[in-house]
Amino acid sequence: MFELAKIVLNKAGGNSSTSLFTQVSTTQNHHGPHRALYICAFQIGLYALGLHNCVSHNWLSRTYSSHVSWITGQAMEIGSAAISFLIDTWEGHLTPPEAVSIADKASRGRDPNMVRVAAELALSCLPHAHALNPNEVQRAILQVR
Repeated sequence: MFELAKIVLNKAGGNSSTSLFTQVSTTQNHHGPHRALYICAFQIGLYALGLHNCVSHNWLSRTYSSHVSWITGQAMEIGSAAISFLIDTWEGHLTPPEAVSIADKASRGRDPNMVRVAAELALSCLPHAHALNPNEVQRAILQVR
């Protein structure tokens, strides 16, 4: 399923510096990425992560995933549309610390819309505060304020 996300991302004209996307595109795209396909690749990648979680019973205790790193990178590239999508879909795909980390990264930008949706993502994580460390809880609360 991640292969499909890679293909769609490539067709969209996007790229990624993560280890999942090491092939250099040979096509010259002078028009920039196709935004709708770029978001579609992100959603396919998130769905693939959810499928992986279904067969990995200890996914809630993972400390690192290259797939999560890719999701995070794509969310930062796409911007507020990806973060908005995560608000309602992160549970079952990301662990609470992973979702809070994405919210924290997204909140550090200069785009006020991105900062707003990052705060909404952080707020959606607070019901899972028991799964977060004190720093993650504090950072999420600061974002919401």
